[in-house]
Amino acid sequence: MSRLQHISESTERFALTTLGACLLLLCMGPAVRSPDGMEMLRLTASWLGTDVSVGDPAFWPPLWALLNVPTVYMGISFEGARLINLLCWGLLIWPMHLLTTCLGGRIAGRISVALYLLLPTIWSFGAVMDARPLGALIATSVAAAAVHSAKRGRGWRWMLAFAALAPLARPEGVLLPIVAGFVLWFLGRAWWQGVLGGLAALLPHAIVNSAVRGLTGHEQLFAPWYGTWSTWDLLSLFGPASVPTEFRRFALAAVDAGVVESQPGIGDAVSVLATVPGGIVGAVPILAGALGVVGLVAVLWGVWLVLPLRRRWLCLAVTLFPFFAVAGAPMAGGQGSPVANFLFLLPSLVALAAVGLVSVAPSWPRWVPVVAAVLMVSEAHLTPLGEPAPYFIEGSEAADLATGMLLSSPPTNGVVATDFSGRDVVLGADLQVVALGPPWAGPVPAEADAVLISSVGGSGEDGGRTLLLLENPAWRVEWVVGDEDLSTSANLPSERSRWDRGWYALLVRR
Repeated sequence: MSRLQHISESTERFALTTLGACLLLLCMGPAVRSPDGMEMLRLTASWLGTDVSVGDPAFWPPLWALLNVPTVYMGISFEGARLINLLCWGLLIWPMHLLTTCLGGRIAGRISVALYLLLPTIWSFGAVMDARPLGALIATSVAAAAVHSAKRGRGWRWMLAFAALAPLARPEGVLLPIVAGFVLWFLGRAWWQGVLGGLAALLPHAIVNSAVRGLTGHEQLFAPWYGTWSTWDLLSLFGPASVPTEFRRFALAAVDAGVVESQPGIGDAVSVLATVPGGIVGAVPILAGALGVVGLVAVLWGVWLVLPLRRRWLCLAVTLFPFFAVAGAPMAGGQGSPVANFLFLLPSLVALAAVGLVSVAPSWPRWVPVVAAVLMVSEAHLTPLGEPAPYFIEGSEAADLATGMLLSSPPTNGVVATDFSGRDVVLGADLQVVALGPPWAGPVPAEADAVLISSVGGSGEDGGRTLLLLENPAWRVEWVVGDEDLSTSANLPSERSRWDRGWYALLVRR
């Protein structure tokens, strides 16, 4: 027997997790400021009594913000959030290795870790500062605990515990308590025990959400399916996923005032369902870009191999349920980077790909799985379907320039109205920020003599307001700043150029 075979499985898992976490901590690039992450850090600061504006506290699942309380309290919120995220990506190796080992053996477990650390998607999106790493860690832990329960007869309590945390970390986490309930039934328990288990896992989320009135992230993505919000067509038109600011409050006020009905009609439901097939079909090239076509084939083969003979088709439906739900969600296509919507599934897909690759070893030479894994990683790096590196204007050179301009020539009364993507700039200049609602919600707040417009608001849900201000003789453009890449955009690869167009403009009253 080789020396590796003498090492216990848990020791190997600990060593691989430690090695992977160290590699991520040492080699991952600087954090990328996403609007979601910055707003959640402001939410944390507001909990600590800081006078910080948060547009819609009910929208954000609280778990990631809660984890950042110590670092925000110590004044290292940005650095601490980056450390927490990288630790989440590193610790994720533990449940992914456990999941793969239970399904395909220790060789498959080692291959899954290698694939995870070599795929470009992890390195491209691992630096984005938001709650997705935490969501991926919890989702992979749910999958690992479920498979561990099925294969080795223990772990279902851990599965329910992680499923209960999932909705508190990410909006799509609300799907996992449903999956956990079905898994309990698959494990041989009565159907009513599965229902009770799923409801128990949903209970913490229900308690947290009952305390605050507002539109949650789950409603933003799935409200048309819940049948609770008929303004989904307005959301589709104005892109709510990009800047969750005053628009949600406007829509809720419209419902409360009776301007729109709170229940959708038959036509709304048909329109929503008509978008589902297109979303699912569109998700296939997204995953092929992240894993490669070879990886996608390996995933499908791995899924088929691990399905139990009993209730195989029902088990397959439950396994694919999170993918179909997210791919078909009406708002999923509006996200800044489509592959980001599937990051919580990616580690489990890597595990299944490793199982699929290793399964060919008994009938083929042992070097075939290794060659297939190399081919999978190479294709993922070279495929034209791959997503460009994530770009957010909050952390761009344009944001730094705008902050500098506000510091050098602040507005007369020190109050700036801005949308979601401009708050960090205004706060960085130690100025007072007020929320800039959409045009139909009313005029620019009277206390603000300046309005900061960004390329997000100028081309997104607030683009109409930008035109109104520019055409209004009461306002003038004081200055415009943009990214350095704007001047050299002709030399940029075409797949990157659309991300390198960030700008801010300050409009002031005459």
